[in-house]
Amino acid sequence: MRPNPDASGIYHIGDGVTAPVLVYSVEPQFSAKARKLKISGCSVVFEFIVETDGNVQEMDLVRSCAEDFKGKKDREAAQSLDPEAQKAASQYRFDPAQFNGHAVPVKLKVEVRFQTF
Repeated sequence: MRPNPDASGIYHIGDGVTAPVLVYSVEPQFSAKARKLKISGCSVVFEFIVETDGNVQEMDLVRSCAEDFKGKKDREAAQSLDPEAQKAASQYRFDPAQFNGHAVPVKLKVEVRFQTF
């Protein structure tokens, strides 16, 4: 079990820490490359910190859309969706996580899905 907070002052959901609540999201845009090859139905996973003001910081790519495809062209087109997903997720806003009635920064893992056009 991870300590709350960890050495860097970031909390983890559970152990009295409530999850942040998404209050604003943006749909990711399809890249021209992905549109051309009709790449959809994949997802990108990010891990980031939701700060006490509800903003997203320190975003790391955990899983690329390219992992859902085998062929080189399809993988390249799917990989072009990763920055589009990051652009959308960086605009997310949350009601922050809470611990003992106070807003706390928390690490969160989020999946951004690309449905059909």
